[in-house]
Amino acid sequence: MANGKKFEFRQFSLSQDHCAMPIGTDGVLLGAWARPDESDAKAMILDVGCGCGLIGLMLAQRYPNANIIGIDIDSEAVSTATNNALLSPFCSRVKFYKCDIMQPDSRLLEQKFDLIVSNPPFFSNGICAPDTKRAQARHQSEGFGIDSLMDVAFSSLLGENASLALVTPFDQLDRMRLHAVKSGFELSRLTSVCTKEGKSPKRCLTQWRRVDLSALPVSDQPLCILDKNGCYSDQYKTLTEEFYLPSHFDKK
Repeated sequence: MANGKKFEFRQFSLSQDHCAMPIGTDGVLLGAWARPDESDAKAMILDVGCGCGLIGLMLAQRYPNANIIGIDIDSEAVSTATNNALLSPFCSRVKFYKCDIMQPDSRLLEQKFDLIVSNPPFFSNGICAPDTKRAQARHQSEGFGIDSLMDVAFSSLLGENASLALVTPFDQLDRMRLHAVKSGFELSRLTSVCTKEGKSPKRCLTQWRRVDLSALPVSDQPLCILDKNGCYSDQYKTLTEEFYLPSHFDKK
């Protein structure tokens, strides 16, 4: 539950001071859904655009042998994420620092990650948020967007049996598929997300890995956040209940 600017989860709490975007459903979904393709033993995970550290700490909770690095271009967000990690049970395995993914430094290039996750900026048109940091978090800027994030991950940061997991608008899925193919990658997992049962999907959770000709075709595993009565669905509860406090599900 939220307490002022602090959000309480079962095993950790998050301050959101100085962060452009508040904790939201997109980040929680990705943190609960993304997974390394191989064994999680000592997996190296990178969270791009870490904000207050939500997704990184969720993955640290899920994978007790994993090491997580989170990066963000906003130094204040990195400071907040670092403090959140230090107060968590996972402080020895989660590190955050300022870095631009489009200009990765030696701390990234020396690693080969088993999993890269991101809730990237994806709005490419419309009115930008008046707050500069919020605009950076929500809108693709020149030189950076979903395509460029995929390019950097595919070309230099992913290990051999590794994958990239994203939460994005559903209407960008076909374009992302085409872009991945150009780099020799393909969709390996897909969950379309609708806000309420009976509505069209607004978001999708996707995971991408190198083309494997022996792999079975990917089928969508759809998820509705709310059921037809406006209550949190059993699917959503099952996916997120190890993170949210029980009182969270009383809101609907």
